Amino acid sequence: VWPALNECCAVTNDGFDPAQYTPARPYFEIYLDMEAKDIIDARIDAVYPENRYHLENGYEENRSSRDIRFEKKNDGFHHALV
Repeated sequence: VWPALNECCAVTNDGFDPAQYTPARPYFEIYLDMEAKDIIDARIDAVYPENRYHLENGYEENRSSRDIRFEKKNDGFHHALV
């Protein structure tokens, strides 16, 4: 909730360190595989320090330790590939 609130409102963090409660930002890895001359398979992973998630599997897996909002902001690239 804090990241969404911070984007639209002026939030004061008295005695509160948001870094302790917000998930890490992922980076994205793109895998391309040419299965045949006319077929290219693509997969995009959101990579975190502790785990990686395949974006084509959706956002339900381990939601509490992922930055789902950031993943969704970057999901347009995934839809362009598949």
